[in-house]
Amino acid sequence: MHSTFIVGLIGQRWKSGAFLIHPFKLERDIPEPTQKTPKFRILKGQHILASILEWKSILASWPELHSADVATQVGLSAVRIRHLLKLATLHPEVIRQILSMPPNQAKKQISIRSLRPLCKLDREKQITVFRTIHSD
Repeated sequence: MHSTFIVGLIGQRWKSGAFLIHPFKLERDIPEPTQKTPKFRILKGQHILASILEWKSILASWPELHSADVATQVGLSAVRIRHLLKLATLHPEVIRQILSMPPNQAKKQISIRSLRPLCKLDREKQITVFRTIHSD
């Protein structure tokens, strides 16, 4: 004798969360998510830090999203996105100074490579080191 049992169906709307349907309640409609998943993008004509801050803000508002979601949409690896998101922890004054510069100047003078070591310093030290490296 051969029997088959359906114990549940799992949907794959991973952006809005997985869902489980009991096999005896299949006649019910599956509720649609009330909010659209946000779009991650790299802001053109801006220092990459502006994009990173936007991503961090969206991720804070959407706890079910992760760096892999950002990576998929912007075309970078999840590891690279995690490294970039660490730059959002820079001292607000450092961020303000970078974003207040003309975008082309900021992109040419302040690289991600020069900012990464600053994240490892305490916040007050970040300002001092940033000013000595990037003094006008």
